[in-house]
Amino acid sequence: MERDWITYKKEQEKARVLVDRTLKHHLDTKLYPFLLTLTINIYRIAETAEQAREVQTRIQTLHDEVETLMSADGHGVWIGRIQSSSRLELFFYVPEPDAATEAVKRCLAGYPEFRTTVATREDAAWQLYEYLLPSALETQLAYNSSGLSSLLREGYRIGRKDRVLYHLRFPSQDALKSLCRQVEPQGYRVENIDYDPSAVHYPHVLLLSIQCPLDEEALDRNTTVLVEAAARAGGKYDWWNVVPKATPVRMWKEWLSRMKLAAWFAVFLILISVISLFLFDLSPTKSAAAVEKPLAERKPAPGFKLQDEHGTTIAFGKTGRPTVINFCDAIFQPCQQDYMQMQSVAAKYIDRVDFYTIRRVRANAPLYTEHPSVYPMLIDEKGEMYRKYHARTFPITYIVDAEGVVFRVIGPGRSLSQEEVQDFLEHRL
Repeated sequence: MERDWITYKKEQEKARVLVDRTLKHHLDTKLYPFLLTLTINIYRIAETAEQAREVQTRIQTLHDEVETLMSADGHGVWIGRIQSSSRLELFFYVPEPDAATEAVKRCLAGYPEFRTTVATREDAAWQLYEYLLPSALETQLAYNSSGLSSLLREGYRIGRKDRVLYHLRFPSQDALKSLCRQVEPQGYRVENIDYDPSAVHYPHVLLLSIQCPLDEEALDRNTTVLVEAAARAGGKYDWWNVVPKATPVRMWKEWLSRMKLAAWFAVFLILISVISLFLFDLSPTKSAAAVEKPLAERKPAPGFKLQDEHGTTIAFGKTGRPTVINFCDAIFQPCQQDYMQMQSVAAKYIDRVDFYTIRRVRANAPLYTEHPSVYPMLIDEKGEMYRKYHARTFPITYIVDAEGVVFRVIGPGRSLSQEEVQDFLEHRL
């Protein structure tokens, strides 16, 4: 059974919640009518950082043992937890409360240092589970935390001011304009307005931006404003991202992953490269101040020679075949959805159209391993094609005809649809 976990802050509890959002869809809940709660008192349980790490390890071990025992012996199923500064509560739904309680207490016998309680009660309607599920706003705030973690791993400077881009969708042009009137006085700037014919209910796409610190507090504040404003206007909030940068850390990680032997001369060259990249990252660019508009339709598409993830060099120019060129970076959530959409479109038209996705990071994201691409994924580590194609926000896709001329620009902020490729083939082939 595939689990879909999400961790988020629940303001009413002043705590963090972890819950499986889809568990109820995979189980016959009538078989588990009782709720079992294991509470671990963690108030002032450690005095030093080292003790805190040891306690955390022991708690995780206890947690794993209880979960394994409950599932292996059919005593119950774990649904999630609530953790505050003073306690950790683990929640299980069980078919028979007495047997489950005895099983948990057997596990607890090996952990006498913890102050624990085990309680059961009837909850046939799974009301506690419904309470743990995040609201639409809490879900988006959870994505802020995971998005910042991804940016931190890629070398972005958390806390420094940056221009953050927000994507929203609306059922009508009037609803979109209503949102703009609400948020423009608060410093938000309209960067792009688009129409997505494949989105039946929310076809009008709005891209906003605002200059703010790249930290969780600022992102949560912006998200709350936009989620609530979009709801009032009849639209919906989609996601956020920042303009991608070739940060020194990102490039450094790529080189380290390919280094097998160290030598003083190689180290010297790497240091020089890192310094050069650092200077490049700090050089003034339009991306720090504004979002460039995409290449214009009916203009020549820049040619390129790039390597794919296997090291094969692929050239694009006047190939005599229509081409779809997609820009997306896997560290951003919308690119995961865009990647799967591109695979679906390419599978239908790849015999008539060449497809490429150009990304900045060479290392494969888990999504690429789990769902291998049906077309080449090209690597642009220096960002040259991103600059030439003005790919400053994701996703953005160019449909290029057989003569190398841009026929249509999809985005920024939405994915290519099968209808748009079909429309191109009917008009140009």
